[in-house]
Amino acid sequence: MAGGQFYTVVMQQTNKSFPRRLQLGKMKEKQKVKAIHRYRQQEVLFTGYVGCGKSALLRAVVHHDTLPTCSLHSNGEIVMFMGVGKGKPKGSYPAKFIIVDSSGYNEESGGVVRFVLAYRPNLRRVFLMVDASKGLQDEDRSLLEHMGGLPTIRAEVQPVLTKVDLIAPEERTKIAEQIFEEIKKTSPWLPAPILTCARKENKTGIEEIRRSIAQAIQLPYEEAWAPRGTPRHKTQPLGDATNEQHGDAEDGAEPSARPARVTSLERRRAVRVERAEREASTEGEEERTAQVGTERPQRARKRQTRYDIRDEAAARWAEAEAGRRHRAATGFGMKQMARERTAGET
Repeated sequence: MAGGQFYTVVMQQTNKSFPRRLQLGKMKEKQKVKAIHRYRQQEVLFTGYVGCGKSALLRAVVHHDTLPTCSLHSNGEIVMFMGVGKGKPKGSYPAKFIIVDSSGYNEESGGVVRFVLAYRPNLRRVFLMVDASKGLQDEDRSLLEHMGGLPTIRAEVQPVLTKVDLIAPEERTKIAEQIFEEIKKTSPWLPAPILTCARKENKTGIEEIRRSIAQAIQLPYEEAWAPRGTPRHKTQPLGDATNEQHGDAEDGAEPSARPARVTSLERRRAVRVERAEREASTEGEEERTAQVGTERPQRARKRQTRYDIRDEAAARWAEAEAGRRHRAATGFGMKQMARERTAGET
């Protein structure tokens, strides 16, 4: 899969009066959030005005046609954390990065975006989606002003113009420059926007966004968007000390100039380490066997003591039960014994 692998980590609704929503997998919410905090993956945020085309663009970026994206509801806002790359829903090993997908904001919402900006320390880049056919909205300017006023924000902001296919090709550059001039009035520190289109027959700017994400999380493009299960480098190049030790490497030669020699040396080292570990494990197994041999009689005695106590309690209970049944069968109940005692006294 060219766009990497995807799974939903957690989908959370910010309105406390409604239960939090989960997607894909049997993992509980607390376990999923713990998996995020355990590995501390870097994050990128996709946000934008309602109807700006964020969901379609996000599907194209992660190369996932059935991506469950967020939508705005009348009962609250939704934020969803999604793992991309080499990862599994149960968190057995981490994803390469996390995409934070927030619901589209309008004049009545946007608090979840401000929350993510303020309280997500691993956030590295914010992709602000702007509909190129409608231009910059007042809510976009408000969000840019809010981000400019944050003192501790570590994330960079990258404007993205969506739905450029709705504009004539000869007018796209002019409209993009106009929107960029409006953005610079509020935030002059932002870079030029990326022009995108998420249609299958005309995907524009998708590779630029992927490269921007890889740059933000400080990973090579091929590694950041490699499919799940792609093998990593099996052999690491040896340093200068190894080359000087053997003395047969030419000056300025690359480490990959001697692949057979490096592989053979690494294999011999691995064999020696494996042999040493096997010998150490054998010695440890002998010690554990001897220790178990001395502990077995003690465990047997403790087990027998527990059995004796249980048998004694069972015998007492059986004796009491037999006496109760005998008294019930012969009619010597409490009332009968009281009558006999009264008759004897008279």
